[in-house]
Amino acid sequence: MRSSSALRLIFCLIVISVLLSACSQDPNARKQKHFQSGQLYFDEGKYREAAIEFLNATKIDPDYADAHYQLAKSCLKMQQWSRAHQEFARTVELQPDNYQAHIYMADLLIAGNSFQEAQEQTDFLLQKRPNDPQVHVTVSNLLAGQGNFSGA
Repeated sequence: MRSSSALRLIFCLIVISVLLSACSQDPNARKQKHFQSGQLYFDEGKYREAAIEFLNATKIDPDYADAHYQLAKSCLKMQQWSRAHQEFARTVELQPDNYQAHIYMADLLIAGNSFQEAQEQTDFLLQKRPNDPQVHVTVSNLLAGQGNFSGA
């Protein structure tokens, strides 16, 4: 009788440990863990560490738009302009309605003198968010970048 109870206990412990290890291997749980770690690092101003965590999340799920967006913002903080642009581009590809990502992307394009691409972004933003002050600031920056100071 005692040996039967001990075997049941051991069996239960084995089942629990297998279930717990299976949960830790769940891709959604892993990507969420990396994303949350990245958020904590970002909030602490540890942008390099945040970028690593967000990148890990995107490796688990390449379509994880929020992780691409946060990775882009981390790259901005580290002044990695090209990488930030790539990540904002991926974000708007996955989340076309992420207007803040469009604004960031337009601002980066303006800073890089890519006025035609920036114009496409601002046209889209004006169509979707005509009353958003941030959109108008970006449009003004584009006009100023093009030398149209009176229009800006």
